[in-house]
Amino acid sequence: LFQFRWIIVIFFVEKVWEDKQAHLETAYTEVDQPMERF
Repeated sequence: LFQFRWIIVIFFVEKVWEDKQAHLETAYTEVDQPMERF
């Protein structure tokens, strides 16, 4: 049961990560200059 829960968590995280990557690619140019400070 515990492993089954982890499978759901990993699947959910991967789906969210794909959406985040799409947003990051579009907003990368806006975030590029502030990121250089770090």
